[in-house]
Amino acid sequence: MEKQDVVNYLWSIKDRTEIKELWDILKRRNRQIEEQLTVNFNVGEQVKFKGRYGNIETGKIIQINNKTISVKTETTSWRISPSLLEKC
Repeated sequence: MEKQDVVNYLWSIKDRTEIKELWDILKRRNRQIEEQLTVNFNVGEQVKFKGRYGNIETGKIIQINNKTISVKTETTSWRISPSLLEKC
């Protein structure tokens, strides 16, 4: 199935209950993907990510959670989605 087919189907839905069910499925799938990405990282590893103002931040992983990874930089701690992290 093509992405455009999915988009067209979503726009054709008239029932709020069906939209809610599909939304729940998408959230579960997103959570699964995030959890799969966390296995690529280990506590103590150096990582980098784009900060709030577009600057590149580097830090060390201090904790791996279900959905996020806690990173300690020189100035602060961050909870970041693993999809936004790169190993140094």
